Amino acid sequence: MPAFTFAEAFDQRFQMIVDDVALAVVTQAGGGYRQQQIEDFRPNAEQGMALFGRDLADGTLEHFAPYWLSRAPERVKTGYAIDSMLRSIILANEVVIRHLLPLYADDVAAAQAMIERVCAIADNAKLALFRAVAQAQQSEIELLSAPIIPIFSGVLVLPLIGAIDSRRAGMITAALLSSITERQAGIVLLDITGVPVFDTAVAQHLLQAGQAVRLLGAELVLVGIRPEIAQTIVQLGLSLTDITTWADLQAGFAYALERQGLAITPRLAARLKPARAFESPD
Repeated sequence: MPAFTFAEAFDQRFQMIVDDVALAVVTQAGGGYRQQQIEDFRPNAEQGMALFGRDLADGTLEHFAPYWLSRAPERVKTGYAIDSMLRSIILANEVVIRHLLPLYADDVAAAQAMIERVCAIADNAKLALFRAVAQAQQSEIELLSAPIIPIFSGVLVLPLIGAIDSRRAGMITAALLSSITERQAGIVLLDITGVPVFDTAVAQHLLQAGQAVRLLGAELVLVGIRPEIAQTIVQLGLSLTDITTWADLQAGFAYALERQGLAITPRLAARLKPARAFESPD
């Protein structure tokens, strides 16, 4: 058996492993990796394989997998498909085994142990990749379930559907602030008609959103206050004094127009002239 550990063997061939991983991923992983130049991608390969080596050295699964957990959402947003990212992990796994296996040619047990260890690190990274992509997709779904709609100059509507927890509230607030800045909106109508439960936590999320909106010089108006929600607010002693509230979206929109010195008035129907009867010729 060689007089060095798996980690020492990995370190000895580290630069060659990085070079081969960069080459293999860019030329074989497909997807967004095809747009990369090998030399441009090499720093990414070096960073990832350094963490792979730390797992080998520490005997843990705590470095390479978190790298994918943090990197995958960013790559999803830039168009990388999950199959190409999965392929890149598989290719890295194959490269490491190909470089280390000859060092253990005389010790079948050590070679088997090395392969199992390398595969365990790669398999854990695959699980992290699937988890990260699922979270990224769920985040996209949650944002799509809260579309920010411009309904008039300077007025946005955000209809909320479903439960509001801390993570979703943060995502919604960030998207809302971005839309206010982009569209230079002065009023946001937050419609909670589709929120099934209104409690202290939800109220706190809304108050925080209102504060953030005010920092941008805009106003958050809460609409969709159903009778049961009004009763819950009173029973829980919740204070929404910093947020204007209206029973429905129509009333909230009228308020938004009024704040801009505008109003909706009915058009006068044009008077129709009576039709002239046709006369038959004599």
